[in-house]
Amino acid sequence: MAAAEPEPVAAAEPAAVAAAAPASAVATATKGDNLTKIAGIGPKMATALAAAGITTYRQLADSDETALRAALAGAGVRAAPSIATWPERAKQLVDATA
Repeated sequence: MAAAEPEPVAAAEPAAVAAAAPASAVATATKGDNLTKIAGIGPKMATALAAAGITTYRQLADSDETALRAALAGAGVRAAPSIATWPERAKQLVDATA
């Protein structure tokens, strides 16, 4: 019985570490760009966008405000006031990294 006790503890530790992952881990995990470099996009917003398939500056630049609002609403996240500026800022970042 003593051998069975350490397994749940060991299984719980990686989950706790994953839950506390920083925003940069969001970009790494999705293999996209770090969308949190754009004003108004925090870790929750970046995760919601990734769930909708928006993980790169190019994808964000090609999105319109309506699509972004739908992506956030689908994840249960309220849109930020700066959402209208995200595609333009993403275009700037695409140009800067090209």
